[in-house]
Amino acid sequence: MLTSSSSSHQTNLFETDLLLQLDPNDPLLKLSTVIPWHHFEEVFAIHYKEAVVLQWKRNPYYQAFCGLKAFQQKLPCHS
Repeated sequence: MLTSSSSSHQTNLFETDLLLQLDPNDPLLKLSTVIPWHHFEEVFAIHYKEAVVLQWKRNPYYQAFCGLKAFQQKLPCHS
């Protein structure tokens, strides 16, 4: 949960826009717009594990769900 999602989406001039490459009707993308990310970040921070971090890196839908605008090939944090 890196950033909170916003209802407005601004494209990135220098990177490929991840949301334009994914299905906007995907349930994860729809759900990402209504989750209170700040609350989850506080409560689940102690549970971040290596497998979760690795799956986040490998799955563009997870990254878009977490609010990223461009696909990241690096790990989001140290597990």
